[in-house]
Amino acid sequence: DLLRFLRALVDLRALHDENEVHATDLDLLRFLRARSFDVNAAHTQLAACQKWRQENDVDNILRGEYPLEDYLKHTLSYCYHGEDKSGRPIYCERSGMVDAKTMMSVDVNELVRRHVYHQEFQVRRTEENAKRLGKPTLDSWTEIHDMNGLNLQHRQVLGLFQKVARVDSDYYPERAGRIFFVNVPFVFPILWKICRRMLDPVTREKFVVLSNGQLNELQQFIEPDQLPVEYGGTVEGLLPRVDSDKVTSGPDPNVSLEERRLAARSRFVRRLTCASGGQVAAWYFRLEANEMKFSVLWQEGKNEGIGEAEELESNSKKVSLLLKEAAPIQSALRVNATQGNISGSHVVSDEGTLWLVWENEAVFQQKVLHYNVSLVDIHAEEDEALAETGVNSVPSSVAQHGRTNDNGDAMNLDDYLSVEISGDLLQPAGATHAGQIPITPSPSPQKTKKL
Repeated sequence: DLLRFLRALVDLRALHDENEVHATDLDLLRFLRARSFDVNAAHTQLAACQKWRQENDVDNILRGEYPLEDYLKHTLSYCYHGEDKSGRPIYCERSGMVDAKTMMSVDVNELVRRHVYHQEFQVRRTEENAKRLGKPTLDSWTEIHDMNGLNLQHRQVLGLFQKVARVDSDYYPERAGRIFFVNVPFVFPILWKICRRMLDPVTREKFVVLSNGQLNELQQFIEPDQLPVEYGGTVEGLLPRVDSDKVTSGPDPNVSLEERRLAARSRFVRRLTCASGGQVAAWYFRLEANEMKFSVLWQEGKNEGIGEAEELESNSKKVSLLLKEAAPIQSALRVNATQGNISGSHVVSDEGTLWLVWENEAVFQQKVLHYNVSLVDIHAEEDEALAETGVNSVPSSVAQHGRTNDNGDAMNLDDYLSVEISGDLLQPAGATHAGQIPITPSPSPQKTKKL
């Protein structure tokens, strides 16, 4: 393996030396890793990257100001601060609080340009850390994305996400060290199932999801004095608050919770009829007091005994018989009001019926449930997002190379989601390269403050 590694590096250096643009051995290794040490593929990607950088004057982008900073400072809360235990520079962003409408009111090319500026600034920080710490092989960074406030309105930015993912995959390969997602809400698995296809498989392996109760696990990778207080650290005032009138926070404003009162010794059933695979069922509920039993069941195939629009009485004998025929996806759990908001999701792999069942086992007491249930067609959502971009559904490196991460330094987001989601519907497709994404300069300079 070492001999193969060195031979690939030497061969790529020989091919690259024919070009005038200088590249370090570390640069060559990043492109080789991204292409599973296929020398010709790595050379093609590297040459395309250098051409893109020249055509868009990327080497000089940091001489200007951060694009759109004045316009977005009220809707985007972020900070560049500190380093993890490996020396990687850290970037934190309250991604779930982004106002999707404000973001989409901006020229998408300017947003891509802003992202390129961010990437170049991170490259500079990484190089400075490598020199200061005496770690010449340090070439990646760590990001923390706070997803609190994420809701289905953020589907509007999937087209932008696709373009940004394409830039990262083609022009900044192997730059992601670890990417943490914290405070993830119930809609996260739905949006992730759409987004994951747009990402390089190696990059996906470096994504880590931490629930509210797991924020202390960040300290396995990052010292407290390098972390904002919001994520278990000791540094205050790093993440600015955005204007409340421009924040898309809390539950989805387009989704309201319904109320259901369950009499003693009764149940409430929600039936979701799924026509085909490619749909995600999501549920979100809370109890006013005390506890209930909650379960999720699946009945494969079309149920001939139920009309499409037939209303079923939750406590009827017919429902009891149908539930006996269904297989449990999630075993019955006792949930209580002290748990706050409870959420989950399930990817539907075939035609069938999904049953959500709440049971009040109390002998005398009525109980109150507030809930929302949705069924989203993720293929339709993905097609709509990709139609807005005008480019292929997956980056060229995703289509051609799908290896697994071999450095062992991160958990797998897909493995995490498999606890919440059954099935894996969005495998990378065999797309081809669709040309480069230009960075169009702004017609008039933005008045922004520097980093």
